[in-house]
Amino acid sequence: MCHSTVKMANKLYVLGVCLCFLGVTAAFGRTGGISSESRPMDPRTLDIVNSVKDDILAGLTTDDKTGIFEPVSYKTQVVAGLNYFVKIKTGADRYIHVRIYRHFSGTTSLAGIQTGKTLGEEIAYF
Repeated sequence: MCHSTVKMANKLYVLGVCLCFLGVTAAFGRTGGISSESRPMDPRTLDIVNSVKDDILAGLTTDDKTGIFEPVSYKTQVVAGLNYFVKIKTGADRYIHVRIYRHFSGTTSLAGIQTGKTLGEEIAYF
C-alpha cells in the first residue's frame, strides 16, 4: 500500500469511530453526563433493577431492609455501556439510590448504593 492510501484509510477509520459515537449519543440523547430529568420506571429498567436486587439487599443494613423494595424513578449515563441511577423506596419516607452498570454486551452489575435518601432528593452522580 502506498503512503497516501494508508493515510486515507486512517482518516476513514477515525471518521467511522466518530460517526458511531455520534449515533450512540444521539440514540441516548446525551454525551456522557447523567440525564437531567428523572424518568418513571419502565418494564425494561425494572428488569435491570431486579437482576441485581439480591446484591442491593445484601449491601443494605438491617435498618434499611424493611420488606419494601419499590423502584420509583431513574436517570441514565452513557459510559462504555449505561449507568442506571435508580431511586428505590425501602420504607415509609425511606429511600436509597443505586447505581447499576449495564455493559453494551448485556452484563449487569451493582456499582454503588447510597442510603438515607428522601423522595424529594434528586438523583445525582455518585
